[in-house]
Amino acid sequence: MAAIKAKVDQATGAVESFLASAPIGVKASALAAGGAAQGGILGYVMGGLTKDLAKQVANAPQAPGMPPPPQMPFQGTPLQLARNFAVMTGVNAGLHALIKHARGGKDDVQTLMGASFGSGAAFSLVSGLAGPNKLTGAVTMGMSFALIQGLFHQVGKAFGGGGGKEDETEYEATRAMLYSLGLTRYEKNFKKNQLNDQTLALLTDSALKDSKVPPGPRLLILEHVATTDYSVLPEVAA
Repeated sequence: MAAIKAKVDQATGAVESFLASAPIGVKASALAAGGAAQGGILGYVMGGLTKDLAKQVANAPQAPGMPPPPQMPFQGTPLQLARNFAVMTGVNAGLHALIKHARGGKDDVQTLMGASFGSGAAFSLVSGLAGPNKLTGAVTMGMSFALIQGLFHQVGKAFGGGGGKEDETEYEATRAMLYSLGLTRYEKNFKKNQLNDQTLALLTDSALKDSKVPPGPRLLILEHVATTDYSVLPEVAA
C-alpha cells in the first residue's frame, strides 16, 4: 500500500507541476476534463440506482384514489445521467479555474458561486430541465446552483470557526505562493498545520511532509522559497 501511495503521490505531483506552468487555457481544459470524468462516473452510478428505485416505485401497488407517486429527480438512463453530470462537473471545474485566474487567484465565495452558476446553467440545458424557454430556464437553474453553493460556503465557514480577517491576512503570501505554483489544493494543509506567512522562510521538507504535502509539490514549494525573500513580511493588520 505504501508503494502504491508513493506512486500516486508522484503522479499527482507530476500533474500539478505541469499545470503550474501551463497556460490558463490548458489548465482549465485539463481540470474540466478531470471534473467531467468524475461527474460521468457519479452520474452513471446514480443512474443505475435511480433506475432500480423507479422500477420498484412503478411496480408498487397503488391504493384506490391515491395520487400517482412523484417523479424521481435526475431521471434518465445511466448513460444520460453520466452525460449530464459530466457536463455539470466539467463546466464547474473549468469555470472555477478561469474565474479564479481572472480574479487574481481569489478562491472565495464569489468565485465558487460564479462557477456554480455556469454549471447549473449547463446542466439545465443538457438535461432538458430548462423547459421551453431555454435561456430563462438556464439562468434560473444557474442562479439556484449559485445560491445553494453560496449558502453551503457560508454555513461551512460559520461552523468551521475560521474566515476571520486576521486569519485570512496571515496567509496572504502563502496563498499567493501556492497559487503561483498551481498548488492551491494544499492551502488547507498549510492552515491545518499553522504554516502561515511568518513561517514561509522557515519551511523544510520535513515540515511539509508532516503536513501531508506529496514529494513533487514539496520540491516546487522549497525551490520557490529558496529563491524568494520571505524574511521580511508586513505585520498582520489588527
